[in-house]
Amino acid sequence: VRFFEKWGHFVVTQAYGGGSVELKIDASKMNLGKGKDSHAELVSAVTAEIFRATAPVSARKGSKDNISHHQILAKSEIKWLGGDIGFHERTTLENPELLSKWKLSLMSDPCMLT
Repeated sequence: VRFFEKWGHFVVTQAYGGGSVELKIDASKMNLGKGKDSHAELVSAVTAEIFRATAPVSARKGSKDNISHHQILAKSEIKWLGGDIGFHERTTLENPELLSKWKLSLMSDPCMLT
């Protein structure tokens, strides 16, 4: 009985660990229009660079302005979960080598994913 009072009565048979990076971007700071297209452009600009897609992303069709992932990262809040906290910096998202090292660090320092 004392065991159950101390540890509870649930048995964990499986858990998922890993990490995540959450970007919170204020679209109004990016001088874009409103709506789904602007949201898609922001997401595309960041993910294209982080995951090394090659297609350029322009802020507006026919516009000379390009969304730079550096501009977006500079104006966003970043929340890191898991991995070596030494990599929890904006520069990690801009450097593929650092990002790979952070991913590897998840093996030794994961967070529980929900």
